[in-house]
Amino acid sequence: EFDFVVTDIEMPEISGYELCAKIKEKEQWRNLPVILLTSRKDPKNIILGLECGADSFFTKPYDAEILVRRIRQLLYNRSLRSQGRMKVGVEISLFGKVITINNEREQILDLLISTFEDIIQTNSELEESQRKLTEANNKIEEYVDILENRVRTSEERYRTVFDHLADGVLICNKHGVVDSVNPAYQSIFGCNESDLGDKRVSDFLPCVSDDLEAWMNGEDYHYLPEVKCHQMGGGGIFVSCSISRIGSNGGSEFVCLVHDRTEAKKMEDRLRQSEKMEAIGQLTGGIAHDYNNQLTVIEGAADELGDLLAEDKEGRSLVEMIGTVVQAGKKLTRRLLTFARSQPVEREVIEMATMLDELSTLAAPLLGKQIELNISIVDDADWRVKLDRSELENALLNLCINAKHAMNDNGRIEIEVMNLRVDDEDATEIGEITPGDYVLVNFSDTGSGIPEEIRAKIFDPFFTTKSSAMGTGMGLAMVYGFIKQSGGQIKVYSEMGVGTTFHIYLPRSMETVLSDSTATVKVRSNIASSLHVFLVDDDALICRLALKQFKALGHVVETAHTAADALQEIEAGKKFDLLITDIMLGSGMSGTELADAVKQVRPELKVLFTSGFTEQALLDQSLLQPDVNLLVKPYNRQEIQAAIEKVMSM
Repeated sequence: EFDFVVTDIEMPEISGYELCAKIKEKEQWRNLPVILLTSRKDPKNIILGLECGADSFFTKPYDAEILVRRIRQLLYNRSLRSQGRMKVGVEISLFGKVITINNEREQILDLLISTFEDIIQTNSELEESQRKLTEANNKIEEYVDILENRVRTSEERYRTVFDHLADGVLICNKHGVVDSVNPAYQSIFGCNESDLGDKRVSDFLPCVSDDLEAWMNGEDYHYLPEVKCHQMGGGGIFVSCSISRIGSNGGSEFVCLVHDRTEAKKMEDRLRQSEKMEAIGQLTGGIAHDYNNQLTVIEGAADELGDLLAEDKEGRSLVEMIGTVVQAGKKLTRRLLTFARSQPVEREVIEMATMLDELSTLAAPLLGKQIELNISIVDDADWRVKLDRSELENALLNLCINAKHAMNDNGRIEIEVMNLRVDDEDATEIGEITPGDYVLVNFSDTGSGIPEEIRAKIFDPFFTTKSSAMGTGMGLAMVYGFIKQSGGQIKVYSEMGVGTTFHIYLPRSMETVLSDSTATVKVRSNIASSLHVFLVDDDALICRLALKQFKALGHVVETAHTAADALQEIEAGKKFDLLITDIMLGSGMSGTELADAVKQVRPELKVLFTSGFTEQALLDQSLLQPDVNLLVKPYNRQEIQAAIEKVMSM
């Protein structure tokens, strides 16, 4: 018997994750605390640890005294829970103080992940800054060697180096008065030598004191890793720079080497934002999948309760209340999946002029009479796009609602549409977009603007500056997810007190708009009223409800919780009309692998897949082949019957 287990993650034969999972799967050891030792170099370590059931993490290298204190706190918390004194939340010991967190697990997980990501990002930036500082030191040493030893022996060689360096060079005296700058420096700051006059180095680098004598007399070298400056024309730029004393024995001149980091910083910011949104999207999709499984059980149970309480008015009203909440939950998961780019879409070819004309009719009641809505088509732009019409309408209406709040119900919205060809240079400037033809939608308002410190967060799920009564924070997240899933891009520009503009890039479609006469007419085939159905799902609650739901629909259903059990039944000769299987089965074989194996035995057996993930998410993860029948959770009786009729008629 042991009180707890402390294990490294990286070990021979089996990892710490596997060891933890094996401990937790044994009934007699399930409550045995397991602590993982990790270097935490990858944010997914904490997710994998939670998945295998770990109770805590500790970072290597560690202080033994702190580790012991952490273990005691863990055992103390475990004791509280066993006594029923801690049912929700956790107590943590931080710097000797015990703090209670009374949040749900998902909120604690979000906090851990966001805090952990911040720590990882900070560490990465510190390591990157150290690397760049080392590189800069090496480069400065090379430059100083050239200036001190070689340039003095040859004016021509000095001038060649001075004029052709890719980085900017400024030479000044100890009071900061500029003596000369090289062409690269002039290019970076948008100036000419004739503009220098009595300019001082502080005119270019505001962080440097006007009186360099006091600032520089102490050391011969200073390095500034990132400085925000302004060009002489007023444009903002970012540079790294170093200032070194020229000559030995306390020389009175200084050379300032400047590297333009403006484009590099933009690329770093874009990459950081892209990686963050991708990580949040993956996490959001997984949460929506689990939530859909829970909604399936709630909705199915509500259907059955509705039948049992058909004559009970008060009971029926409670069931209807549950149904209303389930529908709200469905809308939330659709928004989450839209952000995660996993929502199935029904794309159609759209003429933007016609679509926006219809949008103005929809938006008018939302905006009211005090807000002016102007829609313009630049140069009769007639390029078409192919995307989900309803999602596009919802995205633009969301922007209208946000603009209305930003303008306090009084202002002007301008929607401008134009054709745009994006070349390689444009694609680099826009970011995360491929060169090609696009329909550009510029959506502008005259509202209060978005503060710079929150612009990078506005597309995050559940981020909002509004009160809880005015929004959930999913509006712009849904807009972002839909546009990215459609192959486009969205950029935001805002100025406080002036307004905000969203630039939406939608890929051009060369297809023609289908007329109503060419629309496909779907015909329902007649199928047997009663079918023998085999349902395979590792969720016992879903199976229990399915028995009631299928019985109510007039079908006979048998269930299995694993693919192995299901395959054994079919291979034994059991006859079924339809196999319905969840794709993500908990053990061994997946639902798709089960279907492939069944086809070898019963090639004529119809198969219907179910999943809490959407079809697009499953396709992206190669968990599903195209053109198969999929019933997305949560589902009710009507959706079950419709899916059965569709697959049986094929």
